[in-house]
Amino acid sequence: MVNSKDLHTMENFVNSATGNMEQNGQEQSLQKKEVLKCWSCKDKVAKYKCPKCSIRTCSVECVKHHKKLNECDGIRCKTEYVAKENFTETNLLSDYKFLEEVNRCACTNDRNVLPYPKSKNV
Repeated sequence: MVNSKDLHTMENFVNSATGNMEQNGQEQSLQKKEVLKCWSCKDKVAKYKCPKCSIRTCSVECVKHHKKLNECDGIRCKTEYVAKENFTETNLLSDYKFLEEVNRCACTNDRNVLPYPKSKNV
């Protein structure tokens, strides 16, 4: 049987744990808001993320500013290494499409090979 002292101790434990979880959730949401600020103007919330360098920006003007300053073309490197723990379904699909494109190019090149001209016997 549980006495009232043990019950009170368990309630305190649950309340403190729930309070810590709420506090951690608030801290994480504040960190998220800080991370989502625009890299260029540092004023507005970022809406866009550069595929190449993952810099976050809020507007087309800020995107252009980022590309000019960092000499970034905004095109994601298809062969960049992704660690196993960061590998997502999107990465898998991207890799699959890349391999299909490579296969298509190889097959096209095989079909377009010109035959060697026949040599004349002298």
